[in-house]
Amino acid sequence: MTEKTYLCTEIHLIYIYSMAVEKTRNKLIEVARTLFAKQGIEETTMNDIALASGKGRRTLYTYFKSKDDIYDAVVQDELELMAQKMAEVAQ
Repeated sequence: MTEKTYLCTEIHLIYIYSMAVEKTRNKLIEVARTLFAKQGIEETTMNDIALASGKGRRTLYTYFKSKDDIYDAVVQDELELMAQKMAEVAQ
């Protein structure tokens, strides 16, 4: 294998890994959003989010340090969706 081929393969693997990381993070945010809406923020635990997402608590804590951290991510995601919708309406 040439050095160029090796580099391309390595870049491709890094890309695949980053896509998997993003997919997992987005799934955790979506599950948290759903649970927060159903149960309320105070009643939802990190364990609830881990169980509902099918991920372990260790995975959840790899992405988010606390419930406040995942809540902030949910709010940020909602703000981005609202901004996107407002831009569509403005056009």
